[in-house]
Amino acid sequence: MDMTQVPHHPCLAYPLDEYHHILPDPECGPAHDIIGGEPSAKGKWPWVVAIVHQDTGSFICGGSLVQKQWVLTAAHCLHGAPADLKIAVKVAAYNLTANDEAERIPIEKIIEHPDYVPSQSTNGVHDLSLLKLERPSDLSDPCISTIDLPPITHEFSYSLLCWIIGWGKTDPSNEGISEILNERRVNVLKNDECQTRWDVSPVKPTINYYNVCVDEEDETSACYGDSGSPMQCYLPFIGKWVFGGVSSWGSGACTQFPSVYMRVSSYNSWIRYILISE
Repeated sequence: MDMTQVPHHPCLAYPLDEYHHILPDPECGPAHDIIGGEPSAKGKWPWVVAIVHQDTGSFICGGSLVQKQWVLTAAHCLHGAPADLKIAVKVAAYNLTANDEAERIPIEKIIEHPDYVPSQSTNGVHDLSLLKLERPSDLSDPCISTIDLPPITHEFSYSLLCWIIGWGKTDPSNEGISEILNERRVNVLKNDECQTRWDVSPVKPTINYYNVCVDEEDETSACYGDSGSPMQCYLPFIGKWVFGGVSSWGSGACTQFPSVYMRVSSYNSWIRYILISE
């Protein structure tokens, strides 16, 4: 296999150029998202879903299909939601406002990580929830797919090809989120470097084993509305995209400090246990 090429996806090919940048399909239309983000294209990231209010379709958070009936997202997205709140996910989601054909599947069950505590003192530890859908998503649709969990011991390095995606603000000074899914290539920071950068902030949070940070060069950052959305990395030695992290927290200005994700490899055992036992 030619490791300079990402495997072809039947919904949309996304080849790499010689500088290892994913090239969007020019026929798929413009988009812009994430602080410092770049255009995405419909179907390019087939595992991403939008978590929405079932009746109105209004956006809550992003998420990712890890099995055909299971979505992984950030726990803070739905923590404390009323029991009678009707929530669904839009699979193959792209444009949140368009009258598209994205299927809306109701959520049957929300399973928070048992150690999640919604407090700043936890520094974002265990900020994960698994959502069980009322019915399986249709994986025969070429624009719908699951994303693989990473190897349990894998440490994501600075040299990997990693991308963040989401519907978050494109400008922290603007009201509201982006209508269209956006993307940005990022570099993964070592935790000690991430800690050093956050040590100059007023809050001085602790970066730990459960976190993975992305580089803030070129004003790139996750922002409000990106919560729950994935960071995915391409592992050339297995020839696949894998789930690197779930967008959890960052600075209020959405720039200046690294964005912090939940490191999915740290939670492989819990995720697999839920998927098997439920």
